[in-house]
Amino acid sequence: MKTRVIMLLVSAVMILSLIVAGCAPAAEPAPTTAPTTAPTTAPTAKPTTPTPAPDVEVFEWALQCGSPAGSDNYKAENYYADMIRSASGGRIDITVFGQSEVVPTPREADGVEEGVLDIGVWDPVGERGFVPTAGLFGGYPGGPGIETIDMWFYMGGGAELMERAWRDAGYEQILIPKYSYNTAGEVFAASTVKLENSADAMDGRKMRVKGDGGEIFKTLGVSTVMLSGSEIYQALDRGVIDMAECCSANMNWELAFHEVCPYAYFSLTRAPVQGIQKSINIDSWNSLSPDLQDLMVIATDWWAKRRYQEVLRVDLVAFDNMLKYGVQCMDVPPLLDKALQDAAAEFYVGQRAADPFFDEIMTSQEEFRAVFEVLQTLDNPNAFITQY
Repeated sequence: MKTRVIMLLVSAVMILSLIVAGCAPAAEPAPTTAPTTAPTTAPTAKPTTPTPAPDVEVFEWALQCGSPAGSDNYKAENYYADMIRSASGGRIDITVFGQSEVVPTPREADGVEEGVLDIGVWDPVGERGFVPTAGLFGGYPGGPGIETIDMWFYMGGGAELMERAWRDAGYEQILIPKYSYNTAGEVFAASTVKLENSADAMDGRKMRVKGDGGEIFKTLGVSTVMLSGSEIYQALDRGVIDMAECCSANMNWELAFHEVCPYAYFSLTRAPVQGIQKSINIDSWNSLSPDLQDLMVIATDWWAKRRYQEVLRVDLVAFDNMLKYGVQCMDVPPLLDKALQDAAAEFYVGQRAADPFFDEIMTSQEEFRAVFEVLQTLDNPNAFITQY
């Protein structure tokens, strides 16, 4: 019975195929000769950045970073703009401006708030005069190291506390990524003078220093001043200041401090990390569709981590260049480093007593730091080996 059914189905399929073939139009005859001439021009190459359709809105944004045009940081922001432009299919077109080209550096956050900039790139420490607790969200003397503060932003409540601090100070802008990315520890100081191993080795010295560090160094007898990055070289060369802190080894090399400073001192005490933050104007942000907002968050987060890796690479190159040039690269003398640690601890006791929110932030960091340092031992197999 089954065999008969199968034979009937096969016959039906064959008959149906013949009917369809008979109804199909006749095929056009193939040309007997090939075209006698080739095209006169080659096809146009596809652009690297997609051009949006005419009916798609293009958001033309202005971004300013606090580094001079042509610097490594400036080039990194242009890479970021190219990445966003490509990923958005040309719908977000960012123009990058360098230090003070649109608004005075370090007032990029104000430029964002006022709508002069769509994106600002700034160091939280530089906002200390406008946001009282700003120094705690970057690198501050005696503060957490790179891994700890990065994870505190990510999972320890740091991002929420930072948003609250800026909102309380009157800033209504989007902080992106949700946790600040950080470079490795800053150079303690590029110096025209050699420091002795003494607690008062900096007494009477003049130094460019920013953030909480400026107040702390004053207790060590230092005359502090805040200068933009482009002003430091001349101040060192003319003897206006004796030494300067300014970001990482690569930034020191780019600003040519090695030409006027025979000494470079390193320590994680003064600034264990350097926080860098992007913020977006609230109206600019709200003008984006949800998919573009998601793109900005994901792409900026990826870029921040990739940028940190690149900073480590160029810092190593810069450090090698400094040594080859003849700069004496040294640890901060231990007695001076200990004096700075003690001065920082005393300074923050006073700050916490005067400002409950300051104390809340530091307590959050300390509690997370205690837990995270325990978790870090899990990466060390020797922590579980009993020694006999």
